Amino acid sequence: MTLGRWQNKNIEYLRQKRRIVQITGARQCGKTTAAKNITAQYDYIYHTMDNSTSFAACIADTKYFLTHDKDIMIIDEVQKAPVIITALKEIVDEDNRMGRYIITGSADIQALPQVNESMAGRLGRILLRTFSQGEILEKKPAFIENLKNLNFHNTYEYNGKEEILDIALKGGYPETLGYDLKDIKNWCKDYINAILEKDLVDIEKIRNHQDMKKLIETTAAWSSKYMEQNAIRSALSIEKPTFNKYLTLLEIMYIIEQLPAFTKTDYERVTKKPKLFMTDTAIITSVLNYTMDKVRYDQDISGKLVESFVHHELASLVDYYNGEYSLYHFRDNAGHEIDFILQNNENNNLYAVEVKAGSNISSNDFKHIKWFKDNIVKNSNFKGIILYTGKHTLSFGENMQAVPMCALWE
Repeated sequence: MTLGRWQNKNIEYLRQKRRIVQITGARQCGKTTAAKNITAQYDYIYHTMDNSTSFAACIADTKYFLTHDKDIMIIDEVQKAPVIITALKEIVDEDNRMGRYIITGSADIQALPQVNESMAGRLGRILLRTFSQGEILEKKPAFIENLKNLNFHNTYEYNGKEEILDIALKGGYPETLGYDLKDIKNWCKDYINAILEKDLVDIEKIRNHQDMKKLIETTAAWSSKYMEQNAIRSALSIEKPTFNKYLTLLEIMYIIEQLPAFTKTDYERVTKKPKLFMTDTAIITSVLNYTMDKVRYDQDISGKLVESFVHHELASLVDYYNGEYSLYHFRDNAGHEIDFILQNNENNNLYAVEVKAGSNISSNDFKHIKWFKDNIVKNSNFKGIILYTGKHTLSFGENMQAVPMCALWE
């Protein structure tokens, strides 16, 4: 059975609005499957640059290779042949019909140093993440609408903290759905090795695998923390230019991402430092060798893992709304911080989402949200919640609730 993806509607929408649709995301996140599912009703042709014959034909005469008389051409792993971008620009400028090309890649092709062409107005980009829990359970993405109205169930039937930790440990790579934790960790180790031995060589000709492997391990340990580049670099003894290049490559390949700070305020003490997150928690589990016994009673580890998991879920929901919402974190120099700030870009309404891996909650847990409301929020329609691992939705004042974490998908 093939699970549906929340991003399918955005892929189909962009096919009507752009000459080229780019589906991008981490290796093995389901890009090819999504592209083929969208195009199944059309007469399409498929090529992958992983195929040596197709790759050789593309390099030999790129423009001829890309010329077709079908409804759609899908070109997979396009980052392996960046010359495609220049040729595609010429082709779609000559024939500006919409949606004739879908390109996929496990690296952000527009960010690669070999690509100098601007595809503005020609290309629409869709980021496909690994599966959210809502997609795995075939749920509709309802959380943001429920947050807008604080319309959550009074009680949720689930196994609380144990269930959340189990989900977070396993992550959302399509191929590992149904695997036990040991097999997921082994799969992730092979996955990382494939990236180091193949993808990095294809993109940047980097062959120093050990430094990159150490950087992945270090960034996994930093997931959900503020981006302290000097501290990360000093732990690895890597020169600054090399470190910056390696870090950028991990972002280009969607292994890590940075969550920007909320700075849309005249409050002077706000920090602009981003937060670092691994894009899937299974990588954290694998490289740091987490087990249920290890994370169950360790507040620091469980907190980091759960916050990284919630980031993935919220980011997947924001992606679904295709620009209607933006996701941030907030921190100031006085120690006030909020894990996630969700902003409606149409009316600037703000929603604070704090994360607590524990199942107990008190009014003191809302102190940063209340401070934010009193000092930062002015005329916006503000609501604040704490996602926790209990089972009951609890009110802590006007427009403030503690909400079971499974409300992200239930």
